[in-house]
Amino acid sequence: MVDAMWDNPNHWVRYALFRAALGLAYGREISLHGRHARAETLRTAGRLGFADAVTFCDVPADDRAARRQARRLLAGTQRPEDILAWDLPHDLPPGIVYDGLLRRQISATVDVRHPGIEDHVTEALMELQRAERLLETVRPDLVALSHTVNFDFGSLAWLAVRNGIPGGVLYGEYGLQRFSKLRGPDSVYLTSNSLTRALFDALPESQRAALHVVGREYLERRLAAQTWDVGAIHAYRNGVTSTSRTELCRSAGWDEDRPIVAVYSVSWFDFPHLYGEMTFRDPLDWMQTTIDAALQAPHVNWLFRPHPLEGRYGGVSLRSMMPARLPAHIRMAPSSASGADVMASVDALVTLYGTAGIEFAALGKPVLSASRGWYHDIGFTRTPTTRDDYKAALGTTWWEGLGNEQTRYLANVFAGWHFCCPYWQGGFVLGDDFEQGRLYQTIPDLFENHAEETGKEIDLISDWWESDVKGSHSFKMLRASGYALSNVVREPAPGTGTR
Repeated sequence: MVDAMWDNPNHWVRYALFRAALGLAYGREISLHGRHARAETLRTAGRLGFADAVTFCDVPADDRAARRQARRLLAGTQRPEDILAWDLPHDLPPGIVYDGLLRRQISATVDVRHPGIEDHVTEALMELQRAERLLETVRPDLVALSHTVNFDFGSLAWLAVRNGIPGGVLYGEYGLQRFSKLRGPDSVYLTSNSLTRALFDALPESQRAALHVVGREYLERRLAAQTWDVGAIHAYRNGVTSTSRTELCRSAGWDEDRPIVAVYSVSWFDFPHLYGEMTFRDPLDWMQTTIDAALQAPHVNWLFRPHPLEGRYGGVSLRSMMPARLPAHIRMAPSSASGADVMASVDALVTLYGTAGIEFAALGKPVLSASRGWYHDIGFTRTPTTRDDYKAALGTTWWEGLGNEQTRYLANVFAGWHFCCPYWQGGFVLGDDFEQGRLYQTIPDLFENHAEETGKEIDLISDWWESDVKGSHSFKMLRASGYALSNVVREPAPGTGTR
């Protein structure tokens, strides 16, 4: 059963690779369609020669039963954190529902009094019903999904795991395939391709050294606005202006010799429980805790910076969370200030688990990451295990012992693993998913000009599927003898307006 609910050119490329690696075209492929772009995805499935098609929202579900259950759940819900303690059918992790509610409310926290919350919870329960009935009816030997988040994808992924149905999650990032296997409850979270401490400790020193070199080179180019993922474009390229520590301090009225700690915000409703259980309820809980601690910590100057994509999505803003009258030691970063210049101007970083944590640490800047995520156990950040420990740390000189050669080394090794690829991959690098339909202009040339690399990628996916490694990128990097940069020279499709 093939997920066709997310119509993105890169998803179809990833499925084509997965399909070729596992020989799925020789089986009976059933495409699963959603509410959006159904006509387009049906045509795509038809051209790929799929045997049959199912539309997820057409699968029967008991609306009345779901609504009764939603009302029971909400009747005992007084605060947002109560949702994370819900006992859901099939033991569905409540974080999946919580994040889906955030998305629908376009908020940093769930409003339990929101006028649409009963409908939204009913929807979540109906999607879980549909996933259950679909898997019982189709009885697939394998599911290929694009995501494991939100009510629909999350329910399908969770029930596939619960029912022992093999699954592949065809995720990609920074132009590289980051497929993962649905094997066990934790596999619904996006952690299978991160460099863990155990993997790091098992790497030969020669591989660590190679990753360190290529990771350092990648980050240098990223900060110089020479990479093309959407986050880097908005942080380091589009509409940015130069600044300096002196200019920041002058505009803020600060003593330039006092420490400056930057707090980098998040994309508020972009599935914060993607990596599993968090130290905080949600991004608002984290940010309010941070602001409260900063108000009580005048021993440093605090510079709060919105996420570079905050304006893209709309909804809540960091400015709206800040006190109306900021004390002298707290300021908002200029919205147009270059991310690289801000990074060079401040002394340390506080982040939930953002990419900036890698960038800062690689520059020798201390990092406090507030919650477990995708790099918390490597050792280049300080990551408190409880919210109380985190809040207490903010009132201290927590940065002592960080920002040294060892933490720089670890951050660069992690960057090499996460952002880069083996030498043989060459130019076989996909564009950013955000480019959407414009990617179709680049795909024919991608395969035509990189036939050898395509064949190697397919062979590697086949070997990975037979291995005990959960993540395809982890498997690829473990087998590599040398490493190269990934999307540094991979420019966007024409007409994206991001150059």
